Amino acid sequence: MTFKPDAPSRPEVCPEVRLGSQLFINREDSPEQVRGWVRQMGDCGLKLIRLFVFWDMVEPAPGEWRWEVFDAAFEEAATCGLKIVPTLYPSTTPGWRQQLKNNQEVWFPEEDALWQEGLDSVRRVGERWKAHPALDSWILMNEPGYRPPHTPGVERCLQRFLERHYGSIEALNAQYYPQFERFDQLCIRHLAEQQGGPVPALIGRIDWHRFAVDYLMGKLREIRDVIRAIDPTHPVHLNPHMVTQEMSDSGQSIWREGESVDFLGCSAHIAWHSLRFPRARIPQSVGMFCALMRSATRQPDGHFWVSELQGGMALVSGLQAWAPGAIDIRSLLWESVGRGAKAVVYWCFNTRRDGIEAGEWSLLDFEGGVDTPRLRETAAVAETLQRHAALLTAARPPQLKVRILHSEASSLVAFTGGIGEDKSDPRNKQQVMDAIAGAFMLFDDLGVPVDFLDEPRLREGDWMAETELLVLPGCVALEDGTLEKVRDFVAGGGRVVADDFLGWKDANGRVDHGRGELIREIFGTTVRDVEIFEPAGPDERATVDAGWGGWLFRALFRSGEQAEVVETWQDGPPAVLRNRSEKGEATWIGSRFFQRYFVHQEDAARDWLSETLKVIDRADEPLQVDPTGPEVRMLPLELPEGRLYVLINSGSARRLRFTLTDGARAEILDGKALESGDALELEADAVRLIHCSKFIIE
Repeated sequence: MTFKPDAPSRPEVCPEVRLGSQLFINREDSPEQVRGWVRQMGDCGLKLIRLFVFWDMVEPAPGEWRWEVFDAAFEEAATCGLKIVPTLYPSTTPGWRQQLKNNQEVWFPEEDALWQEGLDSVRRVGERWKAHPALDSWILMNEPGYRPPHTPGVERCLQRFLERHYGSIEALNAQYYPQFERFDQLCIRHLAEQQGGPVPALIGRIDWHRFAVDYLMGKLREIRDVIRAIDPTHPVHLNPHMVTQEMSDSGQSIWREGESVDFLGCSAHIAWHSLRFPRARIPQSVGMFCALMRSATRQPDGHFWVSELQGGMALVSGLQAWAPGAIDIRSLLWESVGRGAKAVVYWCFNTRRDGIEAGEWSLLDFEGGVDTPRLRETAAVAETLQRHAALLTAARPPQLKVRILHSEASSLVAFTGGIGEDKSDPRNKQQVMDAIAGAFMLFDDLGVPVDFLDEPRLREGDWMAETELLVLPGCVALEDGTLEKVRDFVAGGGRVVADDFLGWKDANGRVDHGRGELIREIFGTTVRDVEIFEPAGPDERATVDAGWGGWLFRALFRSGEQAEVVETWQDGPPAVLRNRSEKGEATWIGSRFFQRYFVHQEDAARDWLSETLKVIDRADEPLQVDPTGPEVRMLPLELPEGRLYVLINSGSARRLRFTLTDGARAEILDGKALESGDALELEADAVRLIHCSKFIIE
């Protein structure tokens, strides 16, 4: 799939697979200490160093610019053959300004002169190192996120945004209860603080989130344009975080971020970002982070990084205490590489000395030593990456046949109207993102890797020719034009699986009865009513009639339509319907199937999706392994000839059997050749790389 760049050309990205780490430079650290850490990093097999270039540290007093400690890192990195990735900090003013509480707080001043000072600090940083041989790339902002304050300057920005978004005051008035003559009459209280009594008017909240994304993206583009003007050679990227949850309340959108930089990375801190996933599914959670980045990056070959992977313990500074052991490090590194990440960068090599993170997150031990299980395992993985560097450099994420719609409109409508964050409550704020995660987990458990689409890219239509199955989890509120493209996909021979009240509302959260005929054209039916399960909790087993077990409600489809009944509820009404067109087909599950799977991961759901709907076709995969499942994942990477598979066992020892298609040859790297029918005894928590070449026999 090709994405439209917003610049005439892109800097080249490094195709090698590399490991790295953040080197956290504290105020009191000396150049000699920094040089020592850089040497230690190189000795452990790391190739990348990420640096936070705090404005406060390069301008510690007004007009006094100091570079010694950062220069030491660059110089030593060049000597040791490492590359440096600076993170820019124009939005965190120096401590002597007395504006912020700490060195990672974000502040975008309303006064243009103050913001220009921040951008000038970026210019100075860029000029300092743009030609340095150790420079690899730039990160525009760490874990971008911002909640605009309720100030007059922000209010003026909001008014301009709404005018661009709606185009006319009449269009805005059609959505809002308060009526306006001009856009400059709108106040923040009409949006961000709008409560509306027991039946809230969601449109104000929705527009405030949209504005937060637009506001942050505007600032990020300004930083990008400054650094690109100075250095058009080195790529720029971002590392969004909390990517499997609704992000717009902090101004984030992975799709908007992906359009604005040369490639994407992400943060993957288990103590923060994986907590909605079961403990045994932590590697898979990072796999989903990777699949989202691979899908949203604008690089045509799917180039992305894991820009922050938790490398040490978080005792008090995480949402939950967690510390990676050697097995975790092995699994998470190979999970990332197997999903296509071209770099995995830890947070953090050494420790910061103040703040809530003081003494935590480090790969080193408390005495600064490198003899830790984390670094021993890292060195072992780095050695394997180096030994097979040619294959891994050539490897790319494959073109995948299954795509999941990541509907930001549905997620935003659900978030602004949802209740709490408890995933066991089907009405929680993250319900749509949980459904998307459930769809990812289900297909991943079946050994079927997936990509994601957002609605604008779906409407572009470039994905259709290479896609066999489109999955629509929790897509209750859709943007205009999305359903038309779904219809075109089915008419062209594609297959669709949807659940929930598909297309019930528009992107503003309003019921759109005009979509009924379009939905009937796709699915051969519409929903005439709904029944709520009592009680509505996830432990109500009476809602599970089979693998398509319902949750919260069941849709009552209109009878006498053209769709065939695939499954029925125990008392007779249709539970699952399928509409076959001349070429394609669309299946509709009349309940919350994918969201339920995220909470329960029931074997019956996997079996039903695979056996009854028969949505999985891996016949053209040159190498297959049995059994697969939540603990055994064989992750494919595309090579010019054949595939490179990363086989990960996250559980106990087991016996696997391989099947090769005709003309395919496979070998376990550093091991034996494989024949079809061969068995492999795979020890607990093991990883194997398998090279498979497919030769066409004339």
